[in-house]
Amino acid sequence: FTITGGGSSYNSSTKDLTIQGGAGSVTFNESGVYYFSNVYVASRCEFIIPAGVKVIIYMTGNFNSLGQGIVNTSLKPENLQIYSTGDSVNIGGGAGAYMSVYAPNASINLLGSSDVYGSFVGKSFYNGGGAKVHFDEDLLHLESPLKPKYRMVAWLVL
Repeated sequence: FTITGGGSSYNSSTKDLTIQGGAGSVTFNESGVYYFSNVYVASRCEFIIPAGVKVIIYMTGNFNSLGQGIVNTSLKPENLQIYSTGDSVNIGGGAGAYMSVYAPNASINLLGSSDVYGSFVGKSFYNGGGAKVHFDEDLLHLESPLKPKYRMVAWLVL
């Protein structure tokens, strides 16, 4: 990934990604799996997933995007998947976000008024800005390492 903007950084020892500085951004140029502790995207900064790139993020901490920051140009939620064991996911701003979030221990807070496309699994859900959430049915067919794979191997007629 590429980071721009003053004050933006990635700390490889703590695995914290911080995007700030007014016009900071992080662009994921290649499809892949990424590991972070915490992600912080300040207001007026961007978290960019270009068309044709699929990003899967595993986190142990919190995800905070404070304003118009998530830019998934493919408009496909499956191209930005976030799996977190942290206790909060905050998504704010006025730009529509396309993503799927699986954070069963987290309070998920939508703080903006724009439409959000994808899915959210968390401990609690708060929609403070009146955002409209649109579930993407394509996510039902998503192969996820966290999705149990069951198959019938035997049955018993009673």
